[in-house]
Amino acid sequence: MPDEYSSWMYYFFFEGNVILTKTKDMRDNMDIQRARQILNVDETITVLHHGSPIWIESVIPEDGTAMVKPVDGGEGVREVPVAELIEG
Repeated sequence: MPDEYSSWMYYFFFEGNVILTKTKDMRDNMDIQRARQILNVDETITVLHHGSPIWIESVIPEDGTAMVKPVDGGEGVREVPVAELIEG
């Protein structure tokens, strides 16, 4: 797996004990330009919103959002910030 798709983890210690861990996904959040590119290509590109695969229906650059729907067809179309989308 390429380095840009790797993950790393924070460890917080208190008196020698791990008290909290937090993972960080190293994939970059999407920007408007990339969302538009994905919307306009003929191939299928996996895009995730909070870990769930979605289809981008349209991009609204004025407010930095996209209309998306789950790949499985549930929940219908909804507006989400493009910055919450991850190509994956």
